[in-house]
Amino acid sequence: EKKYVDPDRVYSTDVRWWLGEAANTDESLLEEIQALYDAGYRGVELCMQSDNAAPDATYAYGSAMWTHKWNLMMNKMLGLGMAVYLTSGTNWATSNVPGLDPASQQAMQNITLGTGVVEAGQSLTALPAPAANARRAGATFVTAYAYKVTEGNTVDPDSFIDLKSKVTPGADAWTQNLSWTAPNDGSYRVFGVWTQGTYHSSSPSAQPAYATNYFDTRGVQALRSYWEQHYLADPALRAKIAEGDVQLFMDSLEINFGTGGATWWAEDMAAEFKKRKGYDITPYLFLFQGVNASPFTPYHEVRNTGTYKLADAEVRRQGVINDYQDVLTQLYRERMLQPLKEWLNSVGIETRAQISYGRPIEMSEPAMDVDYPEAENYNQYNNVDILRLWTGGAKLENKVLSTETGAQLGPYSGTRQMDMHDAYAQFAAGFQRIVWHVWGAGYSYGSFNWPGHNSTGFRQLGTRNPGYSDYDEFNAHMGRVQQLLQTGKSRTDVGF
Repeated sequence: EKKYVDPDRVYSTDVRWWLGEAANTDESLLEEIQALYDAGYRGVELCMQSDNAAPDATYAYGSAMWTHKWNLMMNKMLGLGMAVYLTSGTNWATSNVPGLDPASQQAMQNITLGTGVVEAGQSLTALPAPAANARRAGATFVTAYAYKVTEGNTVDPDSFIDLKSKVTPGADAWTQNLSWTAPNDGSYRVFGVWTQGTYHSSSPSAQPAYATNYFDTRGVQALRSYWEQHYLADPALRAKIAEGDVQLFMDSLEINFGTGGATWWAEDMAAEFKKRKGYDITPYLFLFQGVNASPFTPYHEVRNTGTYKLADAEVRRQGVINDYQDVLTQLYRERMLQPLKEWLNSVGIETRAQISYGRPIEMSEPAMDVDYPEAENYNQYNNVDILRLWTGGAKLENKVLSTETGAQLGPYSGTRQMDMHDAYAQFAAGFQRIVWHVWGAGYSYGSFNWPGHNSTGFRQLGTRNPGYSDYDEFNAHMGRVQQLLQTGKSRTDVGF
């Protein structure tokens, strides 16, 4: 009973801190860190947001000021015995690196389609290209083929015609000459397939920060190189990190396909798919156009998505899509999560991620590849049955499962009673750790106006919130509950 009277800080809740670039004074940052400590939080996620008044070249991610401010904050929090959580790039949405070449294999790649319908007996002299706004520098032509149209966007799956041998290079990657006449038995839809960088960038950043490749180990290598030049460059801070409680945090998967993109790709994706599934994926790449999930609609069925269909072969279409998403899951684990964890653990940093959330990637297996899996209640809210979808993998791995909580509340109308209601619903589903969304920096660049920095309009905690005086007592209560949930002997029933 005694250990629950004053629970150890390690069992307390955490909070995400949104900062308007590196544009706060040293004094105000140190004051807020002390306030976070006095409020009883275990640890803090340092997450950079845009501040429209602050010049990005001076204050954004990758600047000298960013290095100074983040080192200052990390040193202070680690000195207090608090945990420090670092995002995998600027903002929160992706793993990204300032200055990364978006056309390189270190950066995220996609498949982009050009398509058009050819009537019976008509000839083509050029392969249909994607819309102009979908074409990026550094693209590579992959293949071309045609299918007979049965109606609308539905094609006959047994009518495949390989056109690659009839294609010759034109003036650039997007200009491919084609010498082909459609058969006389009907209309045919022609597909041209290219691969290119998604050019997905995140801000604020002192220079464009492009998403790394999640399906090629060169993406992790790019992130590692950048961190070693910045977060891990100071020997004294690096020693503190090795001895402290530091995590890399990855939020919901907000990587995208890029403008006009159909799906993600890797240089050896076709070979990897054939090795793992036993057949060639390239004739089916057109099926991925329009197949998507997002953090705002994360749960979907393949039968309800996709632009193109196979006539009388819906099971086949869904099987191909599920096979490809399974390979994406495998590569995400093997080439992103596993090497990332191995490297970071070697320097004393643990990994925590909202695995798979928001994209069509399997959501339980990746729990094996992070130190701490995480979800959130922004979409699930208090729906226990949906929240349970996340708990199975974590329980089998006996890992503490955290949840980002509170984003659905109004900016200043949230109360501790509402927070407790949200937390308890998630505890009932099997979660054991709460990360509150979101603590707003008390000030913005050149602005002292109440309530401080809140550029996105989400619920805001902080010293300038009247509820601040309750945070310490509230965290003590939450610490008692979370200690109970995180200790003891794990028992998981497995059914076959």
